[in-house]
Amino acid sequence: MSHVSILLVIEGIMTNLSLHLFVAILDTAALLAWPVEKLKNGIVAISQLRELENVSQERVMLVESIDLRWISPNPESILKAKNAASNSGDLERLSDVDLDLIALTFQFDEELFTDDYRIQNTLTKAEKIWSPVIQKGISDVWEWVQVCTGCGISRTPNHNDKQSICDHCGLPFKLKKRKK
Repeated sequence: MSHVSILLVIEGIMTNLSLHLFVAILDTAALLAWPVEKLKNGIVAISQLRELENVSQERVMLVESIDLRWISPNPESILKAKNAASNSGDLERLSDVDLDLIALTFQFDEELFTDDYRIQNTLTKAEKIWSPVIQKGISDVWEWVQVCTGCGISRTPNHNDKQSICDHCGLPFKLKKRKK
């Protein structure tokens, strides 16, 4: 075998290894902030494309030119994501794109890079791995409560009950977080 052939074989092996070195799910913050080289082989939700288009057409063209895995999460993973978000109290404030990203963490069991505190809170409570993109990230798990703006009565948010009026005094509830 010639030196050129050996080098080509080694190059092929290194290419295959590099494809497997970094596989993670990337939030839109990573798509916007990270250099292109760091994004390669990342898993992204197809729904993120619209979100990215609203921020930067130039970045869309750049991101579409690199090797990313654009995926729509399966229905089972979306259900798991919604259940996890409901359990953490974050469901009402997460977008469909956020839920798709959480669903991808269930579907692929890979780390999600995100600066979204609600996503981080949901994933922490669901015992899924996440890392921040640029920001520090959450240091405590949050628990959400509804507090009446009048009498101060608090209750656990019921996502099936859209009533935000206190039965006791008739004034509205406000959603507040507290550290668990």
